[in-house]
Amino acid sequence: MFRQDYRRNAEAVARHVYDPAGIGCLVLYTAHETSLDALIERPLDEGDLLANANTVIHMGKIREGTRFRRAMYVTKHRGSAYTDEIVPYRIEDGGIVLEK
Repeated sequence: MFRQDYRRNAEAVARHVYDPAGIGCLVLYTAHETSLDALIERPLDEGDLLANANTVIHMGKIREGTRFRRAMYVTKHRGSAYTDEIVPYRIEDGGIVLEK
């Protein structure tokens, strides 16, 4: 709504100023793809919720020999640098543990 129609909505947006430090949003999106490679290769269509996201973190399965492991990859991170590595992780009782 705002990106493609910014000029048309600029006045209305200016009337509703907010403190960006007080706002946060997280969207969890389940895709049909389960392998990390398929998630990374999936194109983002215009109007797709993920196309306007500041950060997109894909979490899926990777094959290592005869086993599957979980891994994540940051495909989009506006505003700062992030590694281009695929990062394996495991889920324990205390949460996600990155395996670098």
